Amino acid sequence: MSGFTLIELLAVIIILAIVALIATPIILDVVEDARISTGKSEAQMILGGINNYCATEDIKYQLDNNYTKICTTSLDANKVKEMVNLGNAE
Repeated sequence: MSGFTLIELLAVIIILAIVALIATPIILDVVEDARISTGKSEAQMILGGINNYCATEDIKYQLDNNYTKICTTSLDANKVKEMVNLGNAE
C-alpha cells in the first residue's frame, strides 16, 4: 500500500492552518479598503451628477427666466435630497 501516514496528513493540515491564520487579516484589510474606496468613488459620482444637474439648470434658467432653480451657490443637505433620491442615506 502506498499513501500518506496520519502524521504527514496532520502536518499538512497544520501548515495550511498557519497559512490561513496569516493570510486572513491581510485579506480582510484589503476588503475593508475596497469598501472605503468604493464609498468615496460613489460619493464623487453623486457630486459630479449634482454639478452636472446644476450646470444644466443654469442653462435652462438663462434660456427661460421663469424657470425656478433649486441649485444655489451653496448646497445644503435638504437641497441635495431634493435633487437626488438618496434613499435611507444620511
